[in-house]
Amino acid sequence: MKPSGALWRFALSGAFALLVFIVIVNLLRQPVAATTRSYTAEFTDVAGLYLDSDVRVRGVRVGKVQSVSLERKAGQSLAAVEFSLDKRYTV
Repeated sequence: MKPSGALWRFALSGAFALLVFIVIVNLLRQPVAATTRSYTAEFTDVAGLYLDSDVRVRGVRVGKVQSVSLERKAGQSLAAVEFSLDKRYTV
């Protein structure tokens, strides 16, 4: 294999990887298309929950996490999670 052929394949693979990366980032940052309401809930464990995480009902994205903050109430640490939720769904 010639070096120019290897360079061409390497550049093509890099461009494809960049395209896949851009598509994945856009899917993760995509807002919910429906009209939403904001809610705040308190949890004792929010491991793995991050800002802009999806809120899902039966696997369908219906909202986004807007903020996660730590609060101390009655000697217990709680995480206050503010999130948006499609108006068709209620808590």
